[in-house]
Amino acid sequence: DLAHAVSEFGSWREVVATLAIAPDAGTDPGPIPAGRFATIVADPPWAFTNTATRAAAQRHYPTMTLEQIAGLDVAEHTADKAHAYLWVPSALLPDGLQVLASWGFEYRTVITWVKPQLGLGNYFRSTTELALFGIRGGMRTRDRSLPTHFTAPRGRHSAKPAEFQDLVERASPGPYLELFARCSGTASCTCSHCRLGWAVWGNEAAMSA
Repeated sequence: DLAHAVSEFGSWREVVATLAIAPDAGTDPGPIPAGRFATIVADPPWAFTNTATRAAAQRHYPTMTLEQIAGLDVAEHTADKAHAYLWVPSALLPDGLQVLASWGFEYRTVITWVKPQLGLGNYFRSTTELALFGIRGGMRTRDRSLPTHFTAPRGRHSAKPAEFQDLVERASPGPYLELFARCSGTASCTCSHCRLGWAVWGNEAAMSA
């Protein structure tokens, strides 16, 4: 019932934020932008079997199954030599590796976002997020001095920091395409399109069009 549902949240602010999140969440994102991109960044809306916590993705945006994510025609929009950065929850690492391969990339390493704040977790309190790094056509990174981690504070649910975008541009060439991008459509938006001019796709990227 309503009382039980509300009790799953930490505060009324979380309730309001969840109801207000992604006002265009049902919008059809349309086709992936035309072209062949040398760098693909993706933060898919992974579906979890555990939906009990207030941080569950389903509370914030529509999710997709592994089959739906893996079935996207990413390979058709990728250059012969390219890089991919695929954000994946630690609990779904095998799924992430499967998606990376289905999109035509060979797994090489993990980029770790280290957060100063403690998060939630079923076994350990989470302080990191992981992005699988894959290559196509044997392309090396532009800057081989970069570490496999960066530190930045967490933002709103699932949002990735500008520090990550900067790392990507130092390591990988353009043109860039971000899948499942999120754009607020405001002057202060720091999404990859508003900040750096990347091509973007997703049902919350329509504001960038």
